[in-house]
Amino acid sequence: MYCTALLVIALFAIIPTEGYHRVPLHRIHKTPREVADFQQELKQYRKGYRMFTMLKKTSREMLKNSLNAEYYGKISLGTPPQEFSVVFDTGSSNLWIPSTQCESVACTNHNQYDHDRSSTYQEDGRRVLMRYGTGSVVGQMSTDVLRIGDIEIPNQLFTETTDESESPFYRAQTDGLLGLAFPELAKDHATPPMNNMINQGLVEKPIFSFYLNRDIDAEEGGEIIFGGVNKDRFDESTVNSVSLTSTTYWEFRMDGVTSEGDGGRAWCSGGCAAIADTGTSLIVGPPYEIDEIFELVGAEVYNGMGMVSCENIEQLPPINFHINGVKYTLNGQDYVVKMRNYGQEVCLVGFSYMNTPQPFWILGDVFLGKVYSIFDVQNRSVSFAQLK
Repeated sequence: MYCTALLVIALFAIIPTEGYHRVPLHRIHKTPREVADFQQELKQYRKGYRMFTMLKKTSREMLKNSLNAEYYGKISLGTPPQEFSVVFDTGSSNLWIPSTQCESVACTNHNQYDHDRSSTYQEDGRRVLMRYGTGSVVGQMSTDVLRIGDIEIPNQLFTETTDESESPFYRAQTDGLLGLAFPELAKDHATPPMNNMINQGLVEKPIFSFYLNRDIDAEEGGEIIFGGVNKDRFDESTVNSVSLTSTTYWEFRMDGVTSEGDGGRAWCSGGCAAIADTGTSLIVGPPYEIDEIFELVGAEVYNGMGMVSCENIEQLPPINFHINGVKYTLNGQDYVVKMRNYGQEVCLVGFSYMNTPQPFWILGDVFLGKVYSIFDVQNRSVSFAQLK
């Protein structure tokens, strides 16, 4: 949910099919990442979460760090259209893009929105300050036409940033962020784009769905569908719908996490909070439980990252996630992420930890890549199904 970097939509058009709108996704990085680069982003991630828990107590807002997200798309704002790359992020609710009024290097290093070039721009003028664990963003609210492929959303309220701290935004792989969480989480009560699609009757159903392809060698990185699902991707008989326990994030109650390895291990005992988040690449949990998972798989831990031998992936114990009475099993090849370190292939265990006052789990792309996920805005539920 608050993480870092790696895929883009190669085709800008969303393809309307059977009443829904499909966005194909493709990877930015065609080869494994460098460990040092990922390690730095993971450090930013943890700092961001610590600041988030502090700011929640003071009713201040924190900007979602999505540098570690792996899937990106294209949108446009204004008339004529100005194109930008964004993270489609289920862990936040705002849309923000750098403005041409921003002269910081973090802005000029990316595409910038010029409201003077748009005939459909409307001034809102409210000032916005969004704090991030290692930086901040300042901007102003504006209204313009938002296009996601062939979906045109008039009068979309968004933030055009007028100042961004160099760290961490200079290194961001995308221009901005498009939040897909609920309005309750949005800064200044801005209506998220998905909710505007629903309110304006632009989608057939009040849902969106994700298929994430974890195969780094595959040309297609996955797809996001607005207004429906792609039944060719999943087994309909396996759809498991879970009611949300919060209407901010896509948060629900997970039954537990287990493994048959080492005589049987269990975490999240008695159930715990979990969040389905396309803006986070790894699976994140409480430190003491993640440490036990590292121990179970025989990982050597360096600066909070668990590394295993790439030759032993098939021998790693399966790890099960129990949700609404259904067991979802990740094998070693599912939860190991291959990277490079000084030219050599290394294997990262796709789990990380975060210190928070109330322990919870974040099911990022390592988990979501194993299932087809359906986000139902109207019924406030998230569903998982087995991939075909």
